[in-house]
Amino acid sequence: GLWRGWLGWRRNAYRRDALAALDTAGQDAAAIATILRRAALAAFPRRDVAGLSGKDWIAFLHATGRFPDKAAAQLLRAPYAPLTDAPDLHQAAKDWIRSHRRPR
Repeated sequence: GLWRGWLGWRRNAYRRDALAALDTAGQDAAAIATILRRAALAAFPRRDVAGLSGKDWIAFLHATGRFPDKAAAQLLRAPYAPLTDAPDLHQAAKDWIRSHRRPR
């Protein structure tokens, strides 16, 4: 039991790192977008995540966990019109990082 617990703790290190980075990023939408991408790359095969952008990236987030439409719209705008106040996006990112399901 201890061994399995330790393996699970190690396997989820990227989640802890991403949540800590989110706390540092605050409401900066561009930083949140980067953190989400890093977490997805850590959890899923690179070939499934690296090439995704725009609506395909949002569809991936929807398919792998909870990601509200309002936050998705903020995420799509982040690289082009930086938002410095994105509470919906921040909470959605936190929820996705905590709840997405990794492949087995």
